[in-house]
Amino acid sequence: GHSTSGGELFSAYGKGIDALDVQGVPARAMERGAGTFKWQRDWGPTVTKGKAARRTKTAAAQGDASYPGFPTMLEQRRSQVTGAPIRVVQLPEVGILGGGGGLLGLPFEELVGARVLLLDETNDISSVYIAHDPGRLTRCYWDVVTVMDPLLPREGSLGFLGFGGGTAAVLAHKYWPDRDMEAWEYDKEVIEVARPHLGVAELEQAPTGALVVTCGDAFGARSAVEGGFAGLFVDLFAASHLLPQLEEEATWAAWLAALRPGGRLLANLGGGDPSDEEGMLKTRSAFVALAAACDLEMTVLEDDGTTMARNVMVLTGPPPDKGAWTQALPPELHHLTEGWVDPMHQ
Repeated sequence: GHSTSGGELFSAYGKGIDALDVQGVPARAMERGAGTFKWQRDWGPTVTKGKAARRTKTAAAQGDASYPGFPTMLEQRRSQVTGAPIRVVQLPEVGILGGGGGLLGLPFEELVGARVLLLDETNDISSVYIAHDPGRLTRCYWDVVTVMDPLLPREGSLGFLGFGGGTAAVLAHKYWPDRDMEAWEYDKEVIEVARPHLGVAELEQAPTGALVVTCGDAFGARSAVEGGFAGLFVDLFAASHLLPQLEEEATWAAWLAALRPGGRLLANLGGGDPSDEEGMLKTRSAFVALAAACDLEMTVLEDDGTTMARNVMVLTGPPPDKGAWTQALPPELHHLTEGWVDPMHQ
């Protein structure tokens, strides 16, 4: 999925960072370039020289408490599908620049101490996981999944098409632990890093509401369950852009047909970056296709300025009764029922 800019986040660290640690073995460095950091195959150029440089590398490798602002590379692989790098990075509990109560003085409080998944050279954060507080709200679009359950049939599972590192599933399980979950992710390497580092293994072993992850094509006939899904969350991107199949009405019609009666589909259509003209055009095209497939029976989340990732979120089905919807949710989720509008009656 497409979320907050990792390039923006990592560029905030400045040149004070020399290297990251891959499971205790120093193996990568970050070099500033084009406004973001690029991950080098070897150590790459260092900011400091001589003994100071060696001390910095050693501290990063050993997790020295004297360097609390260093992120740590937990694992790095290369996708067998796209050839792009797949990285899990542990962000520090405190930022090296400090200030403002957020990470490095930026409004990323929810990311302090988090593990983040970076799927390609864009450095967009594709998943977030807080190991000491799984399911903590992220202030990003994944949070919206937590308010689906009261609107869904009691029977049936919640499906995830475009699983990524499983942030949405971790959130859903925290608030609705009895709801079974099924997920499809095309890239096996993504699943393999998500299991040990992003809480996916724990979900697969949960006594109730267990998660079943399938490595496969979300567009195929296999992305269905007997009796139909109670709900589907669609979050399918590559290199920060929606997959082209989402611009086709037939794609959405097939997924809507995979729902049981009363089921709903929640779609992340991206569009959070007005400067990305291609991305905005794809978002508009996908919106039109989905609207046609569901006969305009949909509700759209307007940007209320409270999220870091201002993505277009669409929920199919009749407009929810806001009062009943809110009452069915824990208090900490009430704000997520705000800002939904019926595009036919604005």
